[in-house]
Amino acid sequence: MLKIAQYTESIANLVGLAQEAEQNKNRLQAKKYFQRALELAQPFELVQQYFDFLQRSQDFAEARQLLADFEQEFLRNGQLTDYWQKLWLIADYVILDQSYQRLQYQHYQFSAVEKKQWQGLQQQLATVVIEPDKIAQLTANLLQAATTKTGGNAAVVLAKMQSLTPDAYVQVAQPTLASPMLNPEVRVKLLDEISLFSATYSLTLNWRGELRLLSTDQLTPMQYVPELEQFAVDFAQAQFDQTPDTVDQQLAMSNLLTYILLTYPFCEQELQPHEIWRQFLSKGQIPATANAKEVKELSYWQEQERNLLNNLNA
Repeated sequence: MLKIAQYTESIANLVGLAQEAEQNKNRLQAKKYFQRALELAQPFELVQQYFDFLQRSQDFAEARQLLADFEQEFLRNGQLTDYWQKLWLIADYVILDQSYQRLQYQHYQFSAVEKKQWQGLQQQLATVVIEPDKIAQLTANLLQAATTKTGGNAAVVLAKMQSLTPDAYVQVAQPTLASPMLNPEVRVKLLDEISLFSATYSLTLNWRGELRLLSTDQLTPMQYVPELEQFAVDFAQAQFDQTPDTVDQQLAMSNLLTYILLTYPFCEQELQPHEIWRQFLSKGQIPATANAKEVKELSYWQEQERNLLNNLNA
């Protein structure tokens, strides 16, 4: 692999051209020069320069993507507080609020300075006021998009919700979460985001035709759901042992991810009994050993899977 040093002059030239284009009010060309420089290599200084350009250009969507792509570079360079400050500057309030808890899941050790900075940013975040008209419009748009069979344009609305504060995000999401027509993929995306918020909220969720109260401190981000690891370990062990019911691990994991999505956030309660579900996920068929109650439950979830696949193919 070629080293960054070999590109130093080219990157410097491209940055110089970008700065010249910006001075000449040609921001589109300047952006292209920065992007070309990043294709050559990604020195941390260049990432920071490109961010500063995007902020000046008020290209917040691209700036958010840049920070998402290079979050680990900020950590490696000991610049977590600078990363937080940049999130604040571009109003990426959702990611900012989630950052502390997300890093805790990754066992990051915060310094005293970082903890103090975080507390200050939380105080600042509490002062942000989102326009009521914006909340009302996003609420209506999300409800319309997320209650179609395919989830419609929900991704577009969800992207716009990133500039909301956590309080406003929950306010926008709540009517959709209570809808009996909620698309399961959108449900997962909403709850997965909310699970990382620093504050605790009380939600009303439509689940299997009934409204259920849910405290967000009971939520686990989807990637950390215990059942995901437990079943994956089971499948790997069965394949290693070469038991009579050796599983096609790729098929089993595909089934597992589908049913985690369908049952989230109640995977622990729904994917029981564990052994029956292990057999079901391994083979994709209801086990002959399942009793009448278990057959009924598995049949219900099979129907939900068919609905999901039909909607995706619609």
